[in-house]
Amino acid sequence: MADEFYIQKRDVTAHNQIARRGFSMTLKSSTTPTVDPDTGAVTAAAVPVDTPVTGITRFFSQDEIDGKAIQANDLQALISAKETAVASIVPDTTMRLIAKGVTYNVVRVTPTQPGGIDVLYRLQIRR
Repeated sequence: MADEFYIQKRDVTAHNQIARRGFSMTLKSSTTPTVDPDTGAVTAAAVPVDTPVTGITRFFSQDEIDGKAIQANDLQALISAKETAVASIVPDTTMRLIAKGVTYNVVRVTPTQPGGIDVLYRLQIRR
């Protein structure tokens, strides 16, 4: 029952707030190549996967920027977990995010998970 409550929050409340104020972005990832365990040969190459998401970008505050973990030109992207749940993916640091035509590397992913259900993701992104 609690899961349904948080899924409702993700699919309606959080997603609608982000969709109302945000814009379309693309998470770029790839499938894992298949390797024959006996020979070590790649039997299926990695395939690029583009996942459309909705999000908002913001600058980090001066207090958050330390010059190491968070650099001056880093951005934070808040993306709805609804689209990633439908696509059965969880954002990670191997992915890239395209926002307003600019490709960023994903440096850090912090999920917001009330009740253990991903509602939104905070991505630290860097050119």
